[in-house]
Amino acid sequence: MRSRLLLAATVAVMAGVALFATHGRRDAPPPRDHGGPASGAAPVPPEPPSPTPPVDEALAGLAAALRTPDDRSAPEAAAALRRRLRTDPEAFRLAAAALLDPARSEEERAALALVLGTIPGAETDAALLAALADPAAGSSLRRALLLALGATRDPPEDDEVFDLGDQPWGEPGPGGLGITVRREIVEDAVRRALLAGLSDPEPNVRRAAAAALRHSLGFPDATDGFLARLPAEEVDAVAAVLGEGLAVRARRADPAVRDQLVETVLARAAAEGSDEMRLRVENDLERIPLPAAARDRLRALAAPSRPFGDRSFALTVLAGSAAAAGGGDLAEVRGLLSEALARDADPAARDLAARLTGTLPADDAGRAALGAAAREDAAWNVRHAALTALARLGPAEAVRPVLEAAAEDPDPRVAEQARRLLGEPPR
Repeated sequence: MRSRLLLAATVAVMAGVALFATHGRRDAPPPRDHGGPASGAAPVPPEPPSPTPPVDEALAGLAAALRTPDDRSAPEAAAALRRRLRTDPEAFRLAAAALLDPARSEEERAALALVLGTIPGAETDAALLAALADPAAGSSLRRALLLALGATRDPPEDDEVFDLGDQPWGEPGPGGLGITVRREIVEDAVRRALLAGLSDPEPNVRRAAAAALRHSLGFPDATDGFLARLPAEEVDAVAAVLGEGLAVRARRADPAVRDQLVETVLARAAAEGSDEMRLRVENDLERIPLPAAARDRLRALAAPSRPFGDRSFALTVLAGSAAAAGGGDLAEVRGLLSEALARDADPAARDLAARLTGTLPADDAGRAALGAAAREDAAWNVRHAALTALARLGPAEAVRPVLEAAAEDPDPRVAEQARRLLGEPPR
């Protein structure tokens, strides 16, 4: 392998030398014609240009890079291969054939799939779908093929796109490769393949299908597929991608569709062991007016008998949605938070209630509940949170007496926070 790479490198260097010798510097004058060769010698024909290394060399370079510990080798080899494939139709054809070659390792074929997936064109989807149809394809290859179908392909000429696995919408691949998976998939056949992937027996493959399809939920078939799969999905990491896609879609949907999406997401989020899903959907659900059934489900999830993680998710979504929607929801949530702040046995729940009260539009009842907690709560962190929330609500003249009293709090952390909020220097 090394001898082949050395030979290719030698050929490339010789080609560059020959090209420089023939054309010289860009600013040098063209060579003069002196009337023929000296001493009557026969003209020396110019050397033919050195051939471009075949696509097999580029594929071999990627395969070798996958085996190196250097995390830059594979992205650089993938970029070089992509440059060749997008500019040479015959090279693309050979690479598509290599994707189907069972003699190549699954890791190499998975890496090749990610490279191909970033190249625009119907021939890309055809090559990936053909490989996906192979019943012998292993789970790592199936995962890569599905991600490649959803890969970002713009701008077409940008080849340096293979070290993005840890970036937003990034997905890691073999050998340190990573691509951005964020494409609206308009091709019916591609969406059908991804929807089929949602039922794959391997969780990592199902997650890849969901990641590739989540930006295409403007198409009814994709939304229906997510809605059908989410209630049955038992793996939290997969449910997180499905739920996040539906929550994002709900923010833009008509009310009737929105309510169905929200209810499906919340029903799955209420299941035990849904921590990642809750984290992924919380921000979007906070921005959506919740129907009565969804609010009922969240109130049940916020009950004192539930684990704190359940309660935190439910109270945060209720408060955020109430602040966005206003009306009766706001009064309902204020009452729920005031009750928790005054009577909940868990200091963590009281702390959270104080913080969330500070995010709602100011009212006298909220200020009174926060003032009482800042003066009387037994837990220093609750007093600290209540002071901070109260100062945020204002007005300054109304909250100043509470802050001045708290500046003498027996806990130095609370006292220091009160002095900071009063604008006094630290002691």
